[in-house]
Amino acid sequence: MLSTMTIKDSRNELKRIGFFHATGLIPFSAESDKGCSPLQAHRHELGCWGYNNYWIIVVLEDGEIWLRAYTGKPDNETRNILRRLCPRGQGASVPFSTHEIIYHYHVALRIANPHDNCDGCADPTPRPQ
Repeated sequence: MLSTMTIKDSRNELKRIGFFHATGLIPFSAESDKGCSPLQAHRHELGCWGYNNYWIIVVLEDGEIWLRAYTGKPDNETRNILRRLCPRGQGASVPFSTHEIIYHYHVALRIANPHDNCDGCADPTPRPQ
């Protein structure tokens, strides 16, 4: 587990720099109205981060997935936080970067309360696969 920060501390740092908790949110195909599988980390992604097509992802070592908009090269503060929280470096797959969308309402709920279940449709519990 995280050696230099507690899980609570890491969540607070991620929120402070613009991330929202995305574990369990359900992406939808942009080409149909069908939902995909809820977001869950794979074991090889634990402690990794990644970026692609306007999203940056952090997968904490406990399996929580955090996302924010990728607005260009991360600043020094963000890079330092990524190094602390993601000791395995880059390697996490990035959701919503290949024809997937997410409901803005669910993002807003998670910004307000990182562990909201989005009216019962998104279990925020990490279950690494």
